[in-house]
Amino acid sequence: MTLDARSKYILNRFVETNGYLAVRTITNSLNISRRTFYYDLKKINQFLQENGLQEIQRQKKRGYYLRQEDKHKIPSLVQLMNHTQYFFDKQDRHMMMAVQLLSSEKALFLEDMQKMTQVSKGTVSNDLKALKKALTKFLLEVKFDRKSGFSITGSETNKRSALVYYVTQLVTTNKRENILEKVNTAVVPHLLKLPYFSEQRLYHIKNVIVSNEEMLGVELTDDTIEYLAFQFMILMQRIRDGHRVLVERFEKEALQQTKEFSAARAIINQLSKLENDPLPEDEVYFVTMNLLGSKVNHSDFEVHKTEEMKSLKAAIHHMVLDFQKYACVVFQNKEKLETTLFLHLKPAYYRLKYNVDITDEWSSIIQQKYPEIYQLTSRVVFHLEAILDKKIPEQELAYIAIHFGGWLKKEGKKPAPRRRALIVCQNGIGTSNMLRMQLEELLSTIDIAGCISLRQYYQMKIDVEVIFSTTPIKTGSVPVILVEPIMNEKEKELLLKQYNFLFGRNSSAKSKISVESIIDIVQHHAQILDKKELVRELSCHLQAETTDTLKERDKPMLNELLTEEMIQLVDEVEGWEKAIKLASRPLLDRNFIEQAYIDSMIDDIKTLGPYVVIAPRIAIPHSRPENGVNKVGISLLKSSESISFSDQEKHQANLIFVLAAIDNETHLKALSQLTNLLGEEENINRLIETSNKQEILELVDYYSQE
Repeated sequence: MTLDARSKYILNRFVETNGYLAVRTITNSLNISRRTFYYDLKKINQFLQENGLQEIQRQKKRGYYLRQEDKHKIPSLVQLMNHTQYFFDKQDRHMMMAVQLLSSEKALFLEDMQKMTQVSKGTVSNDLKALKKALTKFLLEVKFDRKSGFSITGSETNKRSALVYYVTQLVTTNKRENILEKVNTAVVPHLLKLPYFSEQRLYHIKNVIVSNEEMLGVELTDDTIEYLAFQFMILMQRIRDGHRVLVERFEKEALQQTKEFSAARAIINQLSKLENDPLPEDEVYFVTMNLLGSKVNHSDFEVHKTEEMKSLKAAIHHMVLDFQKYACVVFQNKEKLETTLFLHLKPAYYRLKYNVDITDEWSSIIQQKYPEIYQLTSRVVFHLEAILDKKIPEQELAYIAIHFGGWLKKEGKKPAPRRRALIVCQNGIGTSNMLRMQLEELLSTIDIAGCISLRQYYQMKIDVEVIFSTTPIKTGSVPVILVEPIMNEKEKELLLKQYNFLFGRNSSAKSKISVESIIDIVQHHAQILDKKELVRELSCHLQAETTDTLKERDKPMLNELLTEEMIQLVDEVEGWEKAIKLASRPLLDRNFIEQAYIDSMIDDIKTLGPYVVIAPRIAIPHSRPENGVNKVGISLLKSSESISFSDQEKHQANLIFVLAAIDNETHLKALSQLTNLLGEEENINRLIETSNKQEILELVDYYSQE
């Protein structure tokens, strides 16, 4: 038999690939379905059998592969695809189009890109749509003009970052084979004129980098050297074409303090000799960023500086709001404080971004002299940590605390006294986290020292001022407030009264208004048309923060986890073990969890009892992340008939939420929103009574708000 062009292309991929190929890799590159791939694979295997060769093999969880000894025999049996026949797969085409658009001094039309990639106009059009979306991560935009065609707009720094990314990806594929020369000559020499993109130039630049390794103080890997060489090759191409970068003064000051700066200056001097032309001074700083990026991550300097500063200002705004909330103060000139903090944090931002250490002479002094202010500052810097994606070191935190402390002194204010608290909960870490979030929202100046079990409580020495417990415990000198794992409005109001009685009305409690009291007043003066909906909207409104909070990185909302495919509605289930297995199935089927995680949840309940039933009709089974969680997720099983977790009536549940947490942080936002949802009896009734997934999703969406 003979193979068609697509089958030849697929066989060619197996011949060229060292190792395994995933089905997705082939289907994505050819834009075909899995069914089509298996159809072609059947033809290829028949061809191989007829020629006395072994079929393409499959190894579970790794992919398909071709035996090495068979690869050498195939070229003599069939003429494989050359670069004019399926040579460029979808990924290659995207990379080539990106390089072409970013490098060309003129706008280009679809026909130009069609000649380059040698595919149909429709395919190029689809590729261009995908490329537009991909370029947004570099803050670049593809523009179209009827007269001139397509072009890319954005900052020079971002264009260089994108070029580095796409050129590196293009030339480090398995079928490199001097693709630089192919791009420059064989494909469309009249379009892509990139004389700097050559193996010879790459070789010289690599030598420059290697000669400065000692100054950098590290031995770079071959991949890193090649990556840097492409960065510098693109840098010289862009300068030659008249494109320059501008680096801010604050960023320069931070970069000058790094050891990479000296190496960058030496590299620029050598590259200038290579070019027989001096390179602009700001390029020293750009090379420094590249050197730092090779050690950290190139995405650190892809973000546009203006966007960075907008993010920094937003972080500062929310830091000040949170500081006011936790300190129970209101700054008279909040805007001026934010401006002052911005001027301080701008250079600090670049120090942190580029890992520039400062001497730690103040941190310990400030912690000792102003412990409350330091502690308050440590609670609000997570907004800054979110945009930097790194922990704020103590010395930088101390300098921020100085600014807050100075402003408090300037306005003659003192932070409200803080109280250390402890949570005693025998329902596990998931329930403890839910309770902790409710308490921290309700009482702004308590510091939760930890969440412990009942057994730990009786074994350890307690050093706190108040204890919140989900179960009655023997009290000593420390007052104990009994709480529910999920509190409704009345229970929250009762908690506040108890706390105020213990510590005075001017305590750390945030002012909360009872929904019931508002409803009573409204009923005296107006007719309520939909009491259930009014209760729900008022509850959501009163529980919401008065200002938007900065979105925490990588913390999904409830509606991002509890989606339609994660919800199951049944009439009844025979036994709690089967219920947990059934409730976990959506997570297991999508590889969010392993079977071991389900077994662990069941074993925990058998060992510890029905602790997962955290409130009447609600169970939240969970186990530790290391017991088989691959991805954060939540699933829901709703049973019309109650499921008994013990002989006691209080351990019956209709709603089983399986929680899969990958750590102690990522799931907290979604868990907080679920807590708010389940805090209303009306919502629980709606969930149990409904037979419509859409109604559940609408309720989930309603509580999935920033």
